[in-house]
Amino acid sequence: MTHFTALFDACVLYPAPLRDLLMHLALTDLFRAKWTDQIHILIETSRALGRGLLRGIARYHRERAQ
Repeated sequence: MTHFTALFDACVLYPAPLRDLLMHLALTDLFRAKWTDQIHILIETSRALGRGLLRGIARYHRERAQ
């Protein structure tokens, strides 16, 4: 059982390699990982914006190919 809690800020949840490492360490019970609802909302918003950006890029390339 771990006695330490780490509060993750958005800067450690993105980029993915750092997030993956920290989450892996948390799963080994080295510490408990926590983040606030505000950080969770920020991450979800960033993902949604990223999906929109990717759709826009794909549309641009489709239109150029025609």
